[in-house]
Amino acid sequence: MSLEDIVIGINNKVFGLQLCQIEEHLYIGTYAAIQMTRMLNENNIKTVLSIIDHQIAPELRVDGIAYHTIRVTKESAFELLSYFPTACHIINETIKSGANILIHCIDGTSLSTTIIVAYLMAKYEISTKGAQNLVASRRRLICPINGFGQQLMLFESMGYTLNANNQQFRQFIAEIYANKDHFKAYFDRQSVAENITKDLNYGKRYICRKCNFLLFHELHVLVNDEKQCETLDEVRNWSCDRIFVEPMRWMRNQLEDKQQIIRCTGCSQVVAKLKVWLLTNGCKCRLHDGIQCLQIHVMDNCFKIVSSNQ
Repeated sequence: MSLEDIVIGINNKVFGLQLCQIEEHLYIGTYAAIQMTRMLNENNIKTVLSIIDHQIAPELRVDGIAYHTIRVTKESAFELLSYFPTACHIINETIKSGANILIHCIDGTSLSTTIIVAYLMAKYEISTKGAQNLVASRRRLICPINGFGQQLMLFESMGYTLNANNQQFRQFIAEIYANKDHFKAYFDRQSVAENITKDLNYGKRYICRKCNFLLFHELHVLVNDEKQCETLDEVRNWSCDRIFVEPMRWMRNQLEDKQQIIRCTGCSQVVAKLKVWLLTNGCKCRLHDGIQCLQIHVMDNCFKIVSSNQ
């Protein structure tokens, strides 16, 4: 009896520790599972989706299996939300081919579970809790960390997709990446959402008063989730007069250089200041209270507003 036979026998008795079938075509497993060639072949695994911080080394790959990786790190706070549609697409394409797919992380309990829960939510249009219960009924060894619950519930609230019109989503991505100066990743993940959002509504344009350079759109203006105003007059009645915006692509070099003053790309006039609010001293008006992501304070009288079709 080979070592692999012994390991497979043990794993089959311990709740499918290394490889466990969640439903037809869909498997969850540990990092060790990708090295068990016999187990992969016997279960017709033709696609492996790895949720780890590196690519699978060539010497660990099995002929005939397609490998995909969603790279997550502690630096990105294990942000998975913006990858859910990509993961769902990979799973669906594998299943359409009639083959099976293995989704794995290191221990098969948290990252891979979150991806499978997101897939099942989208497939059956069920709640986060319902999908978690479905996975738990097939595999006892699951333990998603708390932050993933927030991401899954936001995914559910957006209709099992990404909606770049959603302020909560935009602020979440900014909080994960821009707050930690990971601006390239921030703009990359934001672009993914914007590219798949149907009817992306940029709204009115805010242009430089001096040179007409496009500074930002209405979509980029930060407001909290409790905003219930309908008119500008209502806003003025119960909020401050300041405008805060999320980081813009044209600001990237200045932000990466740690500049506190933001200058217009077109004419170099000062148009904004970088404001890093602490939770204890942030703006407490009803429009901005609770916003935790990095904020750019736009200077008064530096811009003018024009309609989106001008």
